[in-house]
Amino acid sequence: MPHTIDRTDPRWLLAARACMLAGPSGVLTEDARDRLMRSASDLGFSPIHARAIINIGTGAAAQGGLGISAIEDLTPIPVPTPQAPRFVGIYVRSLIAVLALIAVVMAWWRLG
Repeated sequence: MPHTIDRTDPRWLLAARACMLAGPSGVLTEDARDRLMRSASDLGFSPIHARAIINIGTGAAAQGGLGISAIEDLTPIPVPTPQAPRFVGIYVRSLIAVLALIAVVMAWWRLG
């Protein structure tokens, strides 16, 4: 049975972006590779999976574009599970700190 992958799949999107940025040469600039790694991290990919997907995309670019072989290479890579954005933890910690400060000020004010 042939492998299929949805065009909205994050693995496909990252590989397609790498393919477009690499162009026909299949070579990424260091800046482009860094941006792709940040995007992959934001999508929830581990660094090793991100590098594998980017390499599949650049290899496909050198061969003329993403095709069946790229789909077959992408399929075994796990799809990341959705994660809460990183800033949520910052907001929660900030909220706890503010509430603690309010409690201290109220205690100080009541005890005089």
